Amino acid sequence: MVVHHTFFKMDGPETRRLADMAGVLSDLRTAAKTAARLTRSTDEPQPDQFVLAALLDSAIIRYGRCYGGRAAFCIPKTWIDDLPDDLRQVHDDILNLRSKHIAHSINDWEINTPVVRVRINHETGEASASSISVNRHLVVMPRAEDLDKFWRLANALGDRVEAEKKIEEVRLLAFAKKIPPDELKRRVREDRAVIAGRRKIRKSRGRR
Repeated sequence: MVVHHTFFKMDGPETRRLADMAGVLSDLRTAAKTAARLTRSTDEPQPDQFVLAALLDSAIIRYGRCYGGRAAFCIPKTWIDDLPDDLRQVHDDILNLRSKHIAHSINDWEINTPVVRVRINHETGEASASSISVNRHLVVMPRAEDLDKFWRLANALGDRVEAEKKIEEVRLLAFAKKIPPDELKRRVREDRAVIAGRRKIRKSRGRR
C-alpha cells in the first residue's frame, strides 16, 4: 500500500487556542534561549555591550508578548500565582522593565542630563559657557543571577504551555477526524496556507 501525507489549513474558532499556544510557546522558548546566552556572556572578558543590550530587549519583549495581543490564549494569572516566590518576582520585574524602561523610558534606569561645558580663564577669572552636551546614564544588564531566574521562569512556563498544547492537539485531531473524506480532499486542494508578512503591517491578523 502506497501512502503519502499532505496538509491543509485549519482555520476556524476551534483552532485558535492551539494557534495562540504555539505562538506563546515560541516566545517563551526564544526568551529562555536568549536569557541563557546573556548569562554566558557575563563570563566573557569583554562582552559587546551593544549586542547584549539588544539581546536583553529582545528577550524581554518576547516574554511580554505572552500576556497580551493573542485573544485565544495568553499565560493566565493563576499560572504566575503557582510559581515560587523568586520567579514571581522576576516575572513582575521583567514586565515592569518592558513597560517602564524598554517600551517607555519613565524611570531612572535611563537618565539623560544636559550639561554645560564652562570655560574658565585662570588669568582673568572670567567664566563662559562654551558648549552643551548630554550625559547619558543607562543600565544595560541585570545581574547574572536574575538572568538565570529569567531563564528558569521562561522555561517553567514554556513546559506548562507545551503540556497544554499537546492536550489541545489531541482535541483538535478528534475534531479533524470527523471531517468526511471528500471534504478532506477538497480542503487539501483549495485551502492554502496563509503566508506571514503578505498583509500590510498596520493590518490586524484576520481570523474567521
